[in-house]
Amino acid sequence: SLSGLSYTYPGGVEQSVQTRLEQYINVRDFIPDGTNTATANCSPFIQAAVDAAHAAGARVYFDASPNGIYRCTETITLPVYTVLSGSAGLMYYPNASDQGTGDNSTYPDWAKHSPCIQCEVPNDGALFSCSPRTGSSCFVTFEYMGFRNLSGSNPVFDEAYSRFKADSCLFHRFGPIMPADITKGWGGLKIHKTYFNVCGDRTHNTDPNPFDNAQGLFEGAIVDCIITESTFTECTKPFVFKASAGLNIIANNRIEQGGGPAITLQTAGSRCNVIEGNLFDGQKGPAIKITTTDAPTIISNNLFWRNGQAWPPVSQGGTTRNQDNCHISIGNASELHITGNTFQRGARDGGGTINSLPKHIALIGSMTNGGVVKFTDNDTHTRFW
Repeated sequence: SLSGLSYTYPGGVEQSVQTRLEQYINVRDFIPDGTNTATANCSPFIQAAVDAAHAAGARVYFDASPNGIYRCTETITLPVYTVLSGSAGLMYYPNASDQGTGDNSTYPDWAKHSPCIQCEVPNDGALFSCSPRTGSSCFVTFEYMGFRNLSGSNPVFDEAYSRFKADSCLFHRFGPIMPADITKGWGGLKIHKTYFNVCGDRTHNTDPNPFDNAQGLFEGAIVDCIITESTFTECTKPFVFKASAGLNIIANNRIEQGGGPAITLQTAGSRCNVIEGNLFDGQKGPAIKITTTDAPTIISNNLFWRNGQAWPPVSQGGTTRNQDNCHISIGNASELHITGNTFQRGARDGGGTINSLPKHIALIGSMTNGGVVKFTDNDTHTRFW
């Protein structure tokens, strides 16, 4: 025991060393010596650390020594107020083939610096479940952690939970982050400086129009979310707001090369959404698709570039549907404020006619509820249209 030793941070309050150490529960303390965490099932070890941290009111800490890969083949249950904290953030996605199955000298370089929970839960099982919780709220936080999926189309969570926070994390090759849910209002998500790579529903990839029926990365009656300074690369339909979704802020993100619209608004319930300062690049279909809204929506100061791409590519037999060949598709909307944006054409990566995509800036449908579109102070680069 270290209870007899104390330490006082300059300007702080004296605490025993024992107390300071117990503020973090290190997963390594629950892993037997000699265990290769890249090949063993670490779910029981992580579960034991999570349970101990919950009892102590502490954080769960993951380090990357001697390697940061923690392979999990069983769903882990996170009690309310769980915090998973890593030693460093993965700034780019690890190659899925870099599994780190050998001795320390053969672990991929990133695994020696950044902890990563590797999901191999069978039958597309979720990596995490939350119990106990407060209603639909889990109050779970991930920070400076990597999560990658090698199993299939596994979701990160087994159902839609409110009050989830991710800061400086990476999610690679998961299915939807949470299953779609329009039966309840849920949200309060806080996502900041987090990277989502090749995530989303890929079960319809063989359909003629594979993204029409695909589930969104986050889909449902989502409210009170703040999504900032994050990157979504090759993700299927990152945000699908339905039912009474609203009061969401999506700002200063990069959303690129994804399947289907980056943001879909199919909402009712008089709640507005703010979409500001984002880069929308190369979406398969419009960057923003507004099916129905009955509250003001603000779309401002974004950069739209070469959206409206066909999928599969025209060179592979795909067709560009007219309703998708645009930056913004507007159906039946109440009040849209589209202001201060920049709309540009461009060519698909890997070739294509320069400045060919998309054909339209915006396509406006019936607007049968008497809605108004206010299109002001936008830079349309008219030399390209």
